[in-house]
Amino acid sequence: MELVNASPSKPKRWLWIVLIIIVLLALGFLAVGYFTKRGPAESTSDNTGKNTTEQWVVDRTPLIKTVTSSCTITLADKSFRIYYMSDGDIVYADSTDGKTFGAPKPTGIRGDAGMMISNPAVLAIDNTRWIMVYEQQQQKSFGNKGQTPPGPDSQRNLYLATSADGIKFTKAGTAIDSSKADDYFASVPDLVKTPDGKIRMYYVSGGDAIGSATSEDTGKTWTREGGYRLKNMAVDPDVLLETSGDATKWVMYYSNLDPQNNALYKATSEDGLTWKPVGKIVNRFSQNGVIVDPDVVPTAANEYLMLLGAGSSAEAQLDLYRATFKGDIFE
Repeated sequence: MELVNASPSKPKRWLWIVLIIIVLLALGFLAVGYFTKRGPAESTSDNTGKNTTEQWVVDRTPLIKTVTSSCTITLADKSFRIYYMSDGDIVYADSTDGKTFGAPKPTGIRGDAGMMISNPAVLAIDNTRWIMVYEQQQQKSFGNKGQTPPGPDSQRNLYLATSADGIKFTKAGTAIDSSKADDYFASVPDLVKTPDGKIRMYYVSGGDAIGSATSEDTGKTWTREGGYRLKNMAVDPDVLLETSGDATKWVMYYSNLDPQNNALYKATSEDGLTWKPVGKIVNRFSQNGVIVDPDVVPTAANEYLMLLGAGSSAEAQLDLYRATFKGDIFE
């Protein structure tokens, strides 16, 4: 509505003030309803933090257009493989240097009818056993943009696929039914082997926190670990660990959903369950921009590659970028 020539009379001014107050109250009510979560968390301190000394160097040239939430692994020959969603398929691409990747190839995992597939996490159990956990949700109807509050009509579950070579995968059922303990929202998984021989999955639980689950049978069944690893709008976990003797150091990279604090952050842990936020490592590219989905892999001794998703706004497309760091992330 054009208001340039509107009369500045008091009644109309008061009308606009009342309307603005009503809109702000409505938005506040929706925000509280969406972001309020139940239950205690193992780590509840402010996870925004200050900048850390671990500052990554970001290449602002997109690595892959219209892609985010990748999973990158190091192969036995020290080359790299990236998994991501493209045109309704989970695909993979290989790289010898982590700087350029080949053409994407299908893994055989495609979304079920009426479902949208995304966010793969891949782990090699050994040379002949690989697992993939990925997300499925209902496809959005035309005109339905952005996030919707978690619920039965927008449920996001995590599913399992298996492979003998890390290339061709076969669907193997549900990994996490989010209706049981995750408020109908389970997303962006990450997989690690724990020192005691289990597999632990970190994932976005309920839309605005990070939960975890473990498996002792190569991903066939999962046991949800109580509470949350991080709350306060922490999402998109990517975990690395280093064991020396009887001690294991854990590092988590993650994003924060809060528009005022959106950036990539780091947390540390001594057991993989209780996490201490350290601080910010990568800022978004602009004040209105968005940065999400850190994906970190070692490239050499004390050298690391991070792939991340970034866009100019919450509504803009996200592209995949690369960042590098030289140093000990576990110190």
